[in-house]
Amino acid sequence: MNTISNTFAHHRGTGRAWRSIVAGCILLTALVELAFLLFGMPDVGRATGPMFLYHRLAGSYILTVVSTGILFMACFTAMSTFEQVRQKLHTAAPVFGVAVCWGAAIDVCYFFLADSLIDNMVDSGAKANVIAFVWAICRATSGLILVAGAAVLLLHDDTRIKDLSLINIIGPALFLVGIVVAYFGATTSLVMDYAPTTGQLQRPWDLLPLAVYTVGGAWVFPAVYRRGRTQFVLALWVATLPAIFAHAHMAFGSTAIFDRNFYLAHVLIFVAYMTRLGGLLLDHSRAYTEIRQMNNDLRDRLKHQRAG
Repeated sequence: MNTISNTFAHHRGTGRAWRSIVAGCILLTALVELAFLLFGMPDVGRATGPMFLYHRLAGSYILTVVSTGILFMACFTAMSTFEQVRQKLHTAAPVFGVAVCWGAAIDVCYFFLADSLIDNMVDSGAKANVIAFVWAICRATSGLILVAGAAVLLLHDDTRIKDLSLINIIGPALFLVGIVVAYFGATTSLVMDYAPTTGQLQRPWDLLPLAVYTVGGAWVFPAVYRRGRTQFVLALWVATLPAIFAHAHMAFGSTAIFDRNFYLAHVLIFVAYMTRLGGLLLDHSRAYTEIRQMNNDLRDRLKHQRAG
């Protein structure tokens, strides 16, 4: 906690962008929490007739919207980071752009399973445990890919690196490891037959991604931010907040798949991706504002020289 407070205090005078990112992320997280607290999810048990199917599909609608949004935001984030390289604004951004893309790829694989698009390997009686396990493994892998991107930057003396070969190896490697672990874990009796008793964690697997994002938010991303100090890196750091809340809801709040805490966790992951994209857009806005100011100053100097 001292590391976090000292870093914010040190950069407090650099502008209002960090305030926008932090306030926006906290506000979105609070609004999502409040919305689910007030409205929750449709009560399928009370629905009858044609409305039963409509309410029964509500969860699938949420998962589909969230997964589609995550995929598009991750792709747009990656493309925007390479635009920063073309404009010579911040050449370290593509490292995280590639990491975000691979992290989103494994998240989308989970959404395919949760939406019953790839469930041939899963026994219907054990699907609840399998979905919970695959969610945790995919989310942990997604977080590890981002932490690996941060480690790549920390291993270089200069944060303005152009070589993406290391993250292009680490990203796919962690992606494949996550897929393999999720597959073999989902097809073993350890996961399928897991039945917690009273007082036990319903989702013990979620302690793994919770630990990954806690470590990333407390130590790894602050270290990268102190070296880079860009809005995008700050957004990656702040985005660990909704991710931590999401996995806390799954580990300590969710008692069954597709309950209120389950959907709340998924929407919070959407907020995390939105925060990263928002930080990158703020980075673009600041850079182009500085370029425009430099052009105006240069134009004014030329006018003075001609007038003199």
